[in-house]
Amino acid sequence: MGTKELRENILKIIRDFIARNAHYLKGRTLDYGCGLQPYEDLVTGTYIPFDKGYVAKKYNRVYDPFTGEFECVMLIDVLACFIDPRPLLTIFKTKHLMITSTGCWHEGCKYDLSRFTLNGLRQILYDSGYEVISEEILGKFYIDGVMFPQHHGIIARKR
Repeated sequence: MGTKELRENILKIIRDFIARNAHYLKGRTLDYGCGLQPYEDLVTGTYIPFDKGYVAKKYNRVYDPFTGEFECVMLIDVLACFIDPRPLLTIFKTKHLMITSTGCWHEGCKYDLSRFTLNGLRQILYDSGYEVISEEILGKFYIDGVMFPQHHGIIARKR
């Protein structure tokens, strides 16, 4: 499987995770680090995109993600951009977090700084005032009989 096919497979896996958990996306939903906003169509509530690296398409204003309250904050493949995401997570005023995080991936993105295990993500969320209410391994591959998670999917709520 080539890099393009792998990336398409990962996007499908992430979209499926978001779709299964769409009931968390009915209110004001912040998509932090939204990039080109490939998941906007899965949000049934008010979609608020934020990515300092991209101009939000279809919107002529930039939102401040640290003001206002949100039903859910989506962090889809964003945590890898932080060595320690705890300071970021404590700023959001939200009831729920929806997170996907890369388990194993190539070094193709210059902004990827970290990889987290499920145990590591649980601890980071706990330290930031959240409790995990749902977690999944999203895609996996095997090398010599050892399973490697491609992605993790987590839903957490404020404690």
